[in-house]
Amino acid sequence: MNTLADAMGVEREPDEAGTDHSGAAVSTYAATTAVEMQIESLTIPVPRMLFIDGPPPFAVWGIGGIVSPQLLSDSHWVVLDLAADSLRIIEGDEEQIARNTSESHDGWAHAALPRAQPGGDSNRHIILEGSIAEVSAQVMINTGGAHTEVAPVFQPGAQGEEVATGRGVSGASVRGQLGAGTLRWRFDSLGFTTEDFVVREQSSASNAQVGIDVLRSDVLMFRAEPGSNVHWWRAP
Repeated sequence: MNTLADAMGVEREPDEAGTDHSGAAVSTYAATTAVEMQIESLTIPVPRMLFIDGPPPFAVWGIGGIVSPQLLSDSHWVVLDLAADSLRIIEGDEEQIARNTSESHDGWAHAALPRAQPGGDSNRHIILEGSIAEVSAQVMINTGGAHTEVAPVFQPGAQGEEVATGRGVSGASVRGQLGAGTLRWRFDSLGFTTEDFVVREQSSASNAQVGIDVLRSDVLMFRAEPGSNVHWWRAP
């Protein structure tokens, strides 16, 4: 947030306007000097840090910034254990870290999935190729999204009532229609069903997103390097 930048003494300049989850434009500012993030004993250089004027509730809640875990490091692996409310940053061999994580989550379904590279800024997101209702899909893994969402192509025709699913950082309301029935999702060997989802138009890079309503009991492992694997564990 710009208030945090002021407190840190970070110089910045106007950057290309972004778009929040509601589709509203958000004015952004880029740091003109190098910024590092300290997490316990680990110092991580942040090659690109953006600042915005956050919505008023952020100041009340004491929120000064938002960490995008998928952008934390090219060289370290992030293990995000949402079931345990744990985020670990680990340097080491991918297969060994994945093996250790599988051993500590015995019996969980596990898939190693290549991170899609749609190009441009979309490469900053975790987007995986999978299928929804046996239709090919480009799916964003959105740990910051409250609801799982699909584009209308996966549920053509009439949907349920229109609902507000949250707000973007601009403060604008995010709206969609309640989905009906059950959707079957598959990512290689990992599959699951959802009955609670929202139908709304998605970005050009993905046509669905899995939100924290599905992910809150899962474990993810990834790093910022484009094209690297994303490991996903789900409880039985």
